This record gives sequence, C-alpha cells and structure tokens, in this order.
Amino acid sequence: MPLVFSVLLMHAGANMLNDYYDWKSGADSLSSYGCSRALVEAQLSSGQFLAAGRLLLLGGVLCGVPLAFARGPLLWAVGIAGLSAGYFYTAPPLAFKYCGWGDLIIFLAFGPLPACGTALALSGKIAPETLLLSLLCGFFAVCVVSANNLRDMDEDRAAGAETLAVKMGAVFTAWEYAILLNLAYFFVPLLIRQGVYPAASGWMVLTYPLALANQGSVRKFLATGDRKIISGLDQRTAWLYALFSGFLILPGLSKILV
Repeated sequence: MPLVFSVLLMHAGANMLNDYYDWKSGADSLSSYGCSRALVEAQLSSGQFLAAGRLLLLGGVLCGVPLAFARGPLLWAVGIAGLSAGYFYTAPPLAFKYCGWGDLIIFLAFGPLPACGTALALSGKIAPETLLLSLLCGFFAVCVVSANNLRDMDEDRAAGAETLAVKMGAVFTAWEYAILLNLAYFFVPLLIRQGVYPAASGWMVLTYPLALANQGSVRKFLATGDRKIISGLDQRTAWLYALFSGFLILPGLSKILV
C-alpha cells in the first residue's frame, strides 16, 4: 500500500505543479484547449494551488522513503530521478518541457522509472521483462503529451515555451505520435513471447482501429490546420491506452482470481 500511495500522490502533485507553472509561464490561458481551469478561471488562488501540489508531492515522498530504506541505494536513485522528473518538468530552473526535453522526461517518468521502481520495491530486482514493459508504457505516455503539444503549439510558441513540437514542427510531432503508437502495439507480441502476458492478451489488437482513427485525425489536422480536429486527441489517446491496458491485464488477472 505505501507504494500505491507514493505513486498516486507524487503523480497528482506533479500534475498540479505542472499546471501551475504552465499557467505562470503564460502557456495556459482562458483560450487554451484542455488546460486546468482552476487557475485560469481563478477557482483557486495560485498560492493555494501551488501549496496543494507541493503537499501532495511531499506526501508521496514520505510514503516512498520507508521503501527506499528497505531496498537500498538503487531504489533511492530511481525515486529521486522520478521526483526530479515530475517536479522539474515545468518548474524552473530546469523546466524540461520548455527547452525541448519534455518528451524524453515524460517517457522516463511514465515508463522505465515507475516500472523499475515498482519492481525494486516489490522484489528488489529489475527483470528484463520489466524493461520491455516499461518501454510500452513510455511510448503511450509520450503519445499523450505529443498530442497535447501538437495542439498547443501556437500558445506555447507565444509564451516562449520551446516544446519539442515547437522546436521540430508539426510534421515531426505527427510522425513521433504515429511511430510510438505503432511501436506500443509491436511490443505486445514480444511481451507475450517472454511470458509477461498470456496469449489472450493479444486481443488488444481490437483497439487498433481506434489507434488508426487517432492517426487519421493527425493527418487531417496537418492537411487543414484546424486545431479543433485534434482538440481532444490527448484525451482520446489516454482512453485508448486504458482500453489497450485492459486487454493486456484482464486475461492474466482472470487466471489469478479464478
């Protein structure tokens, strides 16, 4: 349970801090698509929002410290790296998102770092299968953030936020989205072959039409420049990830529970 609470609290705290610094930098405003409305609509004061984010992050750290003491220096290193990635994604002085490193940080923070941290906390070691699984998670996470950054390129550029999408352009970001999304599907047979998931997890292919539809939206956006086409692409990608994950996990869970 401490592991679950640590991950959830740190994730929630990092999300709030990222929303705060996006708002403070001017990247999020009333006209922005998909941003948190709490700050731009003054539902909470900036001080309250910042304090809540820091408290959640602190709570996650406090839940994780006993695990780190129990498992040793490698888990300490993974935990500190994860905490730094979450906090400095938009926070100064590093602000990875605003200097083109955000996609890599998201890949690490939602892929290898939590997967390896969980493995170390539960078993004290990192299996090769864990690394394979972490790549799949990281691919989907970057797809979500690249969809967000593709949509928000104009606001980010105006605010001086040089995301990877702003630096490299819409075509590069569209290819990044498509390649990583397809790689996630490609990795599943490897995980089944390694015995990480049962063969029945291959039914996740039923979600692939949704992946194709998302890629079609990106191509249509490139052709027309109409941002409304991809206004909810980040959310649709997150829902796709949830469905995809369900097909992967449920066959294994059914074997455990039956």
